[in-house]
Amino acid sequence: MSRRLFVALLPPESVRDELTRFLEPRWEAETPWRWTRPETWHITLAFLPAVSDARLEPLVGSLADVRTAAVPLALDGGLAFPDALRARVLGLRVGPDAERIARLAGTVRRACNRAGVEVDGTRFRAHLTLARTSRPHAAGLWIDLLDTFRSEPWVGTEVALVESHLGEGPRGAPRYEIVGTFGLDAPTR
Repeated sequence: MSRRLFVALLPPESVRDELTRFLEPRWEAETPWRWTRPETWHITLAFLPAVSDARLEPLVGSLADVRTAAVPLALDGGLAFPDALRARVLGLRVGPDAERIARLAGTVRRACNRAGVEVDGTRFRAHLTLARTSRPHAAGLWIDLLDTFRSEPWVGTEVALVESHLGEGPRGAPRYEIVGTFGLDAPTR
Protein backbone atom coordinates (compact mmCIF):
# COMPACT_ATOMS: atom_id res chain seq x y z
CA MET A 1 0.00 0.00 0.00
CA SER A 2 1.23 3.51 -0.71
CA ARG A 3 0.28 6.83 0.81
CA ARG A 4 -0.06 10.25 -0.78
CA LEU A 5 1.83 12.65 1.53
CA PHE A 6 3.26 16.13 1.60
CA VAL A 7 5.48 18.13 3.94
CA ALA A 8 4.24 21.64 4.64
CA LEU A 9 4.31 24.76 6.73
CA LEU A 10 0.89 25.43 8.27
CA PRO A 11 -0.34 28.99 8.83
CA PRO A 12 -1.44 29.75 12.39
CA GLU A 13 -5.13 30.06 13.23
CA SER A 14 -4.92 33.86 13.42
CA VAL A 15 -3.68 34.04 9.79
CA ARG A 16 -6.33 31.55 8.62
CA ASP A 17 -8.99 33.69 10.35
CA GLU A 18 -7.63 36.88 8.77
CA LEU A 19 -7.63 35.32 5.30
CA THR A 20 -11.09 33.82 5.82
CA ARG A 21 -12.51 37.26 6.64
CA PHE A 22 -10.92 38.63 3.47
CA LEU A 23 -12.16 35.84 1.18
CA GLU A 24 -15.56 35.00 2.66
CA PRO A 25 -17.50 37.64 0.67
CA ARG A 26 -15.91 36.32 -2.53
CA TRP A 27 -16.81 32.66 -1.94
CA GLU A 28 -20.42 33.28 -2.94
CA ALA A 29 -19.55 34.95 -6.27
CA GLU A 30 -20.51 33.19 -9.48
CA THR A 31 -17.11 31.89 -10.53
CA PRO A 32 -15.47 28.81 -12.06
CA TRP A 33 -13.16 28.52 -9.03
CA ARG A 34 -13.45 25.75 -6.44
CA TRP A 35 -12.21 27.34 -3.22
CA THR A 36 -10.03 25.43 -0.79
CA ARG A 37 -11.14 25.27 2.84
CA PRO A 38 -9.28 27.21 5.58
CA GLU A 39 -8.51 24.03 7.54
CA THR A 40 -6.62 22.68 4.50
CA TRP A 41 -4.47 25.76 3.81
CA HIS A 42 -0.75 25.01 3.80
CA ILE A 43 2.53 25.86 2.10
CA THR A 44 3.86 22.70 0.45
CA LEU A 45 7.61 22.14 0.81
CA ALA A 46 7.68 18.63 -0.71
CA PHE A 47 5.00 16.51 -2.40
CA LEU A 48 5.40 12.76 -1.98
CA PRO A 49 2.91 11.08 -4.34
CA ALA A 50 3.53 7.43 -3.37
CA VAL A 51 5.13 6.53 -0.02
CA SER A 52 5.12 2.83 0.82
CA ASP A 53 4.30 1.75 4.36
CA ALA A 54 7.87 0.42 4.63
CA ARG A 55 9.29 3.92 3.93
CA LEU A 56 7.05 5.81 6.39
CA GLU A 57 9.13 5.18 9.52
CA PRO A 58 12.44 6.11 7.84
CA LEU A 59 10.75 9.23 6.45
CA VAL A 60 9.55 10.30 9.90
CA GLY A 61 13.04 9.71 11.30
CA SER A 62 14.71 11.67 8.52
CA LEU A 63 12.35 14.63 8.94
CA ALA A 64 12.91 14.57 12.71
CA ASP A 65 16.66 14.95 12.02
CA VAL A 66 16.21 18.15 9.96
CA ARG A 67 18.09 20.99 11.66
CA THR A 68 17.49 24.38 10.15
CA ALA A 69 16.41 27.78 11.40
CA ALA A 70 12.75 28.66 11.77
CA VAL A 71 11.58 30.93 8.94
CA PRO A 72 9.73 34.26 8.99
CA LEU A 73 6.56 34.03 6.91
CA ALA A 74 3.73 36.19 5.60
CA LEU A 75 1.14 35.88 2.83
CA ASP A 76 1.79 38.68 0.40
CA GLY A 77 -0.24 39.18 -2.81
CA GLY A 78 -1.80 37.04 -5.51
CA LEU A 79 -0.51 34.66 -8.13
CA ALA A 80 -1.85 32.15 -10.64
CA PHE A 81 -0.52 28.92 -12.18
CA PRO A 82 0.57 28.42 -14.85
CA ASP A 83 0.01 32.14 -15.55
CA ALA A 84 -2.64 34.87 -15.30
CA LEU A 85 -4.09 34.24 -18.78
CA ARG A 86 -4.46 30.45 -18.47
CA ALA A 87 -4.88 30.03 -14.73
CA ARG A 88 -5.92 26.74 -13.19
CA VAL A 89 -4.78 27.66 -9.67
CA LEU A 90 -5.17 30.87 -7.65
CA GLY A 91 -2.97 31.45 -4.65
CA LEU A 92 -1.02 33.81 -2.46
CA ARG A 93 2.72 34.41 -2.55
CA VAL A 94 4.66 33.57 0.58
CA GLY A 95 7.48 35.79 1.82
CA PRO A 96 9.20 37.81 3.01
CA ASP A 97 12.37 35.81 2.26
CA ALA A 98 11.59 33.50 -0.68
CA GLU A 99 15.21 32.32 -0.86
CA ARG A 100 15.19 31.18 2.77
CA ILE A 101 11.87 29.35 2.28
CA ALA A 102 13.30 27.68 -0.84
CA ARG A 103 16.36 26.54 1.16
CA LEU A 104 14.03 24.99 3.75
CA ALA A 105 12.14 23.20 0.96
CA GLY A 106 15.47 21.90 -0.41
CA THR A 107 16.50 20.65 3.03
CA VAL A 108 13.15 18.89 3.48
CA ARG A 109 13.33 17.33 0.00
CA ARG A 110 16.84 15.99 0.67
CA ALA A 111 15.62 14.50 3.98
CA CYS A 112 12.84 12.71 2.08
CA ASN A 113 15.33 11.38 -0.48
CA ARG A 114 17.64 10.12 2.31
CA ALA A 115 14.69 8.10 3.61
CA GLY A 116 14.28 6.49 0.18
CA VAL A 117 11.15 8.48 -0.66
CA GLU A 118 10.71 9.93 -4.13
CA VAL A 119 9.77 13.62 -4.15
CA ASP A 120 7.72 15.13 -6.96
CA GLY A 121 10.23 17.02 -9.09
CA THR A 122 8.14 20.12 -9.69
CA ARG A 123 10.09 23.35 -9.23
CA PHE A 124 9.45 24.82 -5.79
CA ARG A 125 7.52 28.09 -5.65
CA ALA A 126 6.38 29.23 -2.20
CA HIS A 127 2.62 29.77 -2.28
CA LEU A 128 -0.64 28.95 -0.55
CA THR A 129 -3.33 27.57 -2.89
CA LEU A 130 -6.74 29.22 -2.55
CA ALA A 131 -8.73 27.90 -5.52
CA ARG A 132 -8.60 25.55 -8.50
CA THR A 133 -10.52 25.11 -11.72
CA SER A 134 -10.55 22.29 -14.25
CA ARG A 135 -10.29 24.55 -17.31
CA PRO A 136 -7.92 27.49 -17.78
CA HIS A 137 -9.36 30.95 -17.08
CA ALA A 138 -8.06 34.50 -17.20
CA ALA A 139 -7.34 35.47 -13.60
CA GLY A 140 -6.05 39.05 -13.82
CA LEU A 141 -8.91 40.54 -11.79
CA TRP A 142 -8.56 37.87 -9.09
CA ILE A 143 -4.81 38.45 -8.89
CA ASP A 144 -5.41 42.20 -8.57
CA LEU A 145 -7.82 41.53 -5.71
CA LEU A 146 -5.45 39.09 -3.99
CA ASP A 147 -2.62 41.63 -4.38
CA THR A 148 -4.42 43.76 -1.78
CA PHE A 149 -4.06 41.06 0.90
CA ARG A 150 -1.11 41.10 3.33
CA SER A 151 -1.27 38.78 6.32
CA GLU A 152 0.20 39.39 9.70
CA PRO A 153 3.73 37.97 9.84
CA TRP A 154 4.48 34.76 11.73
CA VAL A 155 7.44 32.45 12.28
CA GLY A 156 7.34 28.92 10.89
CA THR A 157 8.76 26.89 13.78
CA GLU A 158 7.71 23.44 12.57
CA VAL A 159 6.89 21.47 9.47
CA ALA A 160 4.08 18.92 9.21
CA LEU A 161 3.98 15.59 7.41
CA VAL A 162 0.44 15.34 6.07
CA GLU A 163 -1.43 12.47 4.42
CA SER A 164 -3.89 13.42 1.68
CA HIS A 165 -6.99 11.23 1.37
CA LEU A 166 -8.41 12.14 -2.05
CA GLY A 167 -12.17 12.59 -2.29
CA GLU A 168 -12.82 12.06 1.43
CA GLY A 169 -13.46 15.69 2.39
CA PRO A 170 -16.54 17.87 1.94
CA ARG A 171 -17.87 17.99 -1.65
CA GLY A 172 -15.26 15.46 -2.77
CA ALA A 173 -12.28 17.57 -1.71
CA PRO A 174 -9.25 15.88 -0.13
CA ARG A 175 -9.19 15.22 3.60
CA TYR A 176 -5.86 15.93 5.27
CA GLU A 177 -4.48 14.03 8.25
CA ILE A 178 -1.35 15.20 10.08
CA VAL A 179 1.01 12.23 10.46
CA GLY A 180 3.61 14.14 12.47
CA THR A 181 5.12 17.56 13.15
CA PHE A 182 8.82 18.35 13.34
CA GLY A 183 10.23 21.41 15.10
CA LEU A 184 12.73 23.71 13.47
CA ASP A 185 15.46 25.43 15.45
CA ALA A 186 15.07 28.95 16.80
CA PRO A 187 15.03 31.72 14.18
CA THR A 188 18.31 33.32 13.25
CA ARG A 189 18.69 37.08 13.65
